[in-house]
Amino acid sequence: MQLNEYPAQDPLSEFARPYAEKVMQLGANIKGEDVLYGANPYQSLGIHKPLKGCGAVFMFIHGGGWTSGYKEWNNFMAPAFVNNDILFVTVGYRLAPMYLFPEGFNDCANAVAWVYNNITKYGADPNRIFLGGHSAGGHYASLLTVRDDWKKNKNLPDDVIKGCVPVSGVYRFGKDSGLSQRPRFLGEEGSGAAAEASPILHVNKVTADFYMAHGDNDFPHLIDHVRTGRSEFFTADQVTKFDIGEAERGWNIAKGAIASSLYSVVVLDELNPVLDLGMLDINEVVDTLQNRPDGLEIIITGRAAPPSLVRISQLHSEMRPRLT
Repeated sequence: MQLNEYPAQDPLSEFARPYAEKVMQLGANIKGEDVLYGANPYQSLGIHKPLKGCGAVFMFIHGGGWTSGYKEWNNFMAPAFVNNDILFVTVGYRLAPMYLFPEGFNDCANAVAWVYNNITKYGADPNRIFLGGHSAGGHYASLLTVRDDWKKNKNLPDDVIKGCVPVSGVYRFGKDSGLSQRPRFLGEEGSGAAAEASPILHVNKVTADFYMAHGDNDFPHLIDHVRTGRSEFFTADQVTKFDIGEAERGWNIAKGAIASSLYSVVVLDELNPVLDLGMLDINEVVDTLQNRPDGLEIIITGRAAPPSLVRISQLHSEMRPRLT
């Protein structure tokens, strides 16, 4: 579909325009089959079929701050999937401020339902649907994965989404979200939309694996959302030997840096949730920190700080146990 075939949307900011131009340039010669799952042109999918599929489907929802964007922004991604025998689907949805939450969310839910009910026509398996998205799309993908109500309403299995890959997503709105202003797609204050739209507040059971990512030079609040959101989607009973091995490898590197006396500051990024999940011996960590070289400052990040770390800290902020 050509971009001029869509109804008008909010103009892009000066910051976002180079991104939009770049992704459209990268995907200029890549076309999928356009399929409408609703009456509005934004309620559409772009289906990129591999020559010989393995059955897996990866759906990807575009970003744009919930107020702009097109499914065609993600055409450039298609070759990486179809060349590996995966059917790739770009997802469009109606935008704010004309369509407020939950309209865009409902659109994406209908998109998943359409794929589940129709994708066998394209040689793919409806029981192998994976979902991802960027920014606003990462938010919608996460919310779809953790909420069950929409699945029941559409007679879909709880595990219709087998894996979720949100990139630079937003997982909490309202208080403690770190957002400088209320996103317009939530509508007026007091509507209850902020809580309804927050994936973190809907994590009762997770039926799919999550791979949460952000850019190295991403917005600070989006990086924080990924870091703090992980502890909500990842529980102690899901810890694997690989996770423990990675935690121990990182801790051994950190111990070497602390013992070397070569540094004035050592940052132990995301140590708190690692300890909260029981992947390291808390007593060894506390002992190492208490016996650090004179003059060495150690900064520990992440939520859910164990009380034993809080007791020995000289300054702490937002170090509180995770609510259960």
